[in-house]
Amino acid sequence: MSGPSAIAQEPERELGTNNGGAFSKRTLYLLVSVGLVSILFGFGLAIFGEGVGRSPTADNNTYSRSALGHRALVEFLRSLKVPMVTSQHDSGAKASNALAVLLEPNVHDDNRQDAHDLVHSAEAVLLVLPKWQGEEDGEDPRKLASVSLLTSEAVLDALILLDEQAELNRPRALEKMHHSDVASGRPSLANPQLLRSSMLEPLIANDQGVLFGKFLDEEIYVLSDPDLLNNHGLDNGENALLVAEIFEYARDGRSIVIDETLHGYLRQPSMWRALFEMPFVLVTIQVFLCVILLVWSGTARFGNPLRKPPVMAQGSDFLIGNTARLMRLGGHSGLALSRYRNATVMAVAKLLHAPRGMPLPELYGWLEHIERNRQVQRPLASIAQEIDELIAQKSPDGAALLASARNLYHWKEEILHGPANH
Repeated sequence: MSGPSAIAQEPERELGTNNGGAFSKRTLYLLVSVGLVSILFGFGLAIFGEGVGRSPTADNNTYSRSALGHRALVEFLRSLKVPMVTSQHDSGAKASNALAVLLEPNVHDDNRQDAHDLVHSAEAVLLVLPKWQGEEDGEDPRKLASVSLLTSEAVLDALILLDEQAELNRPRALEKMHHSDVASGRPSLANPQLLRSSMLEPLIANDQGVLFGKFLDEEIYVLSDPDLLNNHGLDNGENALLVAEIFEYARDGRSIVIDETLHGYLRQPSMWRALFEMPFVLVTIQVFLCVILLVWSGTARFGNPLRKPPVMAQGSDFLIGNTARLMRLGGHSGLALSRYRNATVMAVAKLLHAPRGMPLPELYGWLEHIERNRQVQRPLASIAQEIDELIAQKSPDGAALLASARNLYHWKEEILHGPANH
């Protein structure tokens, strides 16, 4: 079809454009969203997910939230902005310029030498003696079914490397303590546990014994009763204030390394093992996903490769479409429509055997007579006026130009073939 149909059906393809790709936009957005969520989740676990993947425990360690655990102490010290880490490997080296904190260490024949090396490698030590033995709940290992006092021998076993002559005293009630210049808080202990030792300088003590003291020849501090700072006792009375003052006094501006190796949490650092443990396993998964996506994006299709399209398309459709675009870009669309109108009028006049040499204005009148005889719905004069108004505009609308071209084409079909055939 020639004439206005060529203009009306102008192709919208662009030269050299390839819309193919490895992923659709929807798939790409989905992959990016999943990647961002997994990265944020990984960062969240790394920052806030301490203990994720660790077996639940009710023992007297910093991971336990049971009555005998010390999770509350860790959170309390962090709230005070005390620089602190928990250690599961080489705690002595980490505390070479810090205060090593041993919270109720489980010292026995197999780890006694490790305990000795830790104590003498750290710059300073705070030893909290054990007191209770708990039995885990069979249904929930995070809770305790029952607790009982350790024997004096079991308690002093943690002190045997430092003082073999120390004695334990468990009075029924705690008399008023003398605090020296260490603290102002007063302990609240229902079942006090105190030490008697000639090797200790009493810092918080009374006639019954020493609650908090320091060895005379070394910077090693001993807290005799863990009920002052375990999850059950930390919030009793002024215990939290007293604990904060004790830690501030013992660390003397240093950071704190809380040892967990003597609780059985001993592990050698391994980069490869860490890559497959929470939370770093999330990073590993992301790397694998990136590799898979990279390979996938490099294999957009299977089978033989697609042939490269020619640089310039061939055929009349391309020529007509490209010419139309050039004229539109150059602002000559109105001129093209005017010429199309004149050519259409002359072609129709020739087919209807109009007199030769008739001027164009007279030809319009001759065609108007034929329009009335053939009952053409929209006369040429109306269409021509519409075209003149568009041409007179500075920047005529492209859609309006196409509509006028269609109207002119329909007029041609109707005057030549009748209204039933167009």
